Amino acid sequence: MPFIWLDNFEIKSTFKITIMSRKLKLVVSFILAIVHNIIFWDQYLGVNSLVFSVSIIVCMYFLYPTSFKLKLVKIMAASLLLVSIAVVVNGSFIARFATIVCSVLFTVAVHTPQLKSIFYLVLASFEKLFRVPSSLSVEEVSTSDKIKKGPKLTSILRIWLLPIVAFFVFLFIYKAANPMFDRYVTYIFEQIGLFFTNVFQHFSIGRIFFFNFGLLIAFYIIFRPGVSLTSKYELGLGDFLIRKRKPRVKIKGEPRFLLTDLKTELKIATSLMILINLLIFVVNAIDINWLWFNFNIADAGSLSQLVHEGTYLLILSIVLSMFIIGYFYRGNINFLNNKTLKILSFVWISQNIIMVVSVGIRNFHYISQHGLAYKRIGVIIFLILVIVGLLSQASKINNTNSSFFLLRINSWATFYLLLIVACINWDIVIANHNLSHASPKQTDLKFLLSLSNKTLPLLRTKAELFKSESMENWRNGEINILEQKAQDFIIDYKNRSFWSWNYADYCAFNQLTRNP
Repeated sequence: MPFIWLDNFEIKSTFKITIMSRKLKLVVSFILAIVHNIIFWDQYLGVNSLVFSVSIIVCMYFLYPTSFKLKLVKIMAASLLLVSIAVVVNGSFIARFATIVCSVLFTVAVHTPQLKSIFYLVLASFEKLFRVPSSLSVEEVSTSDKIKKGPKLTSILRIWLLPIVAFFVFLFIYKAANPMFDRYVTYIFEQIGLFFTNVFQHFSIGRIFFFNFGLLIAFYIIFRPGVSLTSKYELGLGDFLIRKRKPRVKIKGEPRFLLTDLKTELKIATSLMILINLLIFVVNAIDINWLWFNFNIADAGSLSQLVHEGTYLLILSIVLSMFIIGYFYRGNINFLNNKTLKILSFVWISQNIIMVVSVGIRNFHYISQHGLAYKRIGVIIFLILVIVGLLSQASKINNTNSSFFLLRINSWATFYLLLIVACINWDIVIANHNLSHASPKQTDLKFLLSLSNKTLPLLRTKAELFKSESMENWRNGEINILEQKAQDFIIDYKNRSFWSWNYADYCAFNQLTRNP
């Protein structure tokens, strides 16, 4: 009997702790939603991004301190702070995007710290999105015993609905029957209406919706939706392949070993690698001779076609080659005597790296002729990731790694590259490069005008370049557009609050107002 009492006491204590934890999370969520509403409503991303990121980290540390002992959570917290500082420093679009990404990944990492790859963190973030509503209504209790639940919402409505309806029916009857009572009731309704009118003067419908949006974000951040199915799946994955021996099978009554099929697949893979190695060797030989050492624009025809169509097709071929290698080295073929196939695969990977360099040279020639642009920078970033992918495939072949190893390494490489890219003010880099271009006639003024306001002081100081070299564009009014854009930015910046402040815009504003 005492043991039964003790068990009941433990169940009730666990239930009380769970309820208190849930109430605390609700309070923290509302505080976070209020902070979100104050610092982001009708604001640009700037200081508010850093403040909100710090708020998220503090709240999560307060609610889930044990998760911060793990390396993944520490990396994500540091990454979130880094990109938030990048927003304050350069205010670029990619830094803002990276802040949103890191906020989501940090939140998921705290709730599922056992995850090991960025790819599965992203999958878990989508899973969490659909499981947040259940986490608000269902609390997990670490016991198998059933606990008596509180009254459901439907029961509450059924109990109170009839009395409330009856109250208002009699209210309007008495209001119509008694003029004095009607006067008092009308006065009360007018005061209530006046109250809500005053409230909506300070808080518009749009801001109320924005608060609800912030509350949803806070719920997503704060509440842990239970055991993640994604993390359960990833726990069964490892970096190394394990040989799986399959039993002998019978076809038409006669036994046959699956090893025969495996050796046939090895022969197919070897034959394919010989043929495509010969093919890519010819392509690389032409590119090395022409692009690397003897390139002439006059012989290239349309440089745009060479870079755009040619680059995309070559990238497609590289990606397809990565899938081919991944397919052949997916299973037991790794454990056969496949020395020839390994050598051919390493040669194939090396030749693909040469092709990546050739694609980079094509992109470099295009940049040297037409200047920098976002897509051209994107090609460089993608080529870096392709090289990482090819090297990781070489490691997979050499060390008998699994496909999960490839996914983990390449997803982390993508994440770290995003952090690096987010810390660079690309608009200033593009404007500086294009304005110092060797061929001013080919500089795209309209593209430069489409860059962010941070480039306005630089564009203004180089205006003479366009005036002297591109009179047609000048007469079409680009200089007026430049000045109008500068004036609009000055007016807009003066109306900004502290929450929207970032260093790059601050410098641009000072330079523009100092040299009107």
